[in-house]
Amino acid sequence: MTDYQPLWLFLQAKGEESITLSFEEIEFYTGVALKHSFLKEKKQAETYGYRVDKIFLREKRIIFKRLKGEKHE
Repeated sequence: MTDYQPLWLFLQAKGEESITLSFEEIEFYTGVALKHSFLKEKKQAETYGYRVDKIFLREKRIIFKRLKGEKHE
């Protein structure tokens, strides 16, 4: 299990087309501070039906988009 698996599970459970989360919210769901390793691990989100659409460093938020063809269960 990676540090970000709780985040991927949260996104999957939400099932929305687009989800915007602050760095603080991501830290809440994962229990760890957002690290540079997130840039490598973000591809794991695709396993859960999402992709990282945009990262806003100044605003400290990330937009996740549901992959086309993925349906919320």
